[in-house]
Amino acid sequence: MLAGGARGPGRPPGRAGAAPARAAGAGRPGRVRRRDGRRRAHGRAAAGAPGYRVAPAGPPPLRAADPALADRAVELLGLPEIAGWFLDPESVQSDALEVQEARESRLVVSDQIKAERQEAILARVIEREFTPEARRRWGRRFAEMAWVFEATDRGEHAALAAAAAAMFDDSEASLTRHPLPRALAQRALELASEVAAGRLRAADVSRKP
Repeated sequence: MLAGGARGPGRPPGRAGAAPARAAGAGRPGRVRRRDGRRRAHGRAAAGAPGYRVAPAGPPPLRAADPALADRAVELLGLPEIAGWFLDPESVQSDALEVQEARESRLVVSDQIKAERQEAILARVIEREFTPEARRRWGRRFAEMAWVFEATDRGEHAALAAAAAAMFDDSEASLTRHPLPRALAQRALELASEVAAGRLRAADVSRKP
């Protein structure tokens, strides 16, 4: 034996005591703590053994939006994790009042004209509120949710969230006809109307930090 833990001939550096350490942990695959406090998989998990699943390292790079999946992404708003996502009602308060006036107008106009007026207001809200910066912010939010869904083995939801993220990230795409941004804006208008009618408190539905 060499004194002071010196290496013998041909022994690679950093291996002293490695074999006993492995033996002590044999048969106990699981997770070990890294220096930064997080955990990483090892043993059978790292080898891809059945029953173990390693979470992705982070949000995957965005790909071109799949139109069919992007249209279906509105389904995500029914999930508990995303049910509270919508535009800030305070930012569309005046628009909500216009919608209400259009609905309750005493003028003799057809239902089609009323619907067209409400559609014009909704389109204006979408174009005004989804600025380039807002689009990037919403894209990041959905990209993060895609990672969460993937990490929790919810592949379909992950695909929908990734498609939504790519849609928002596409600066050339118009959002006025997309179901998801329309739903986000419509929900904000409805809540703003509830606030104006006194049925909700503005603080209860504010999206501001």
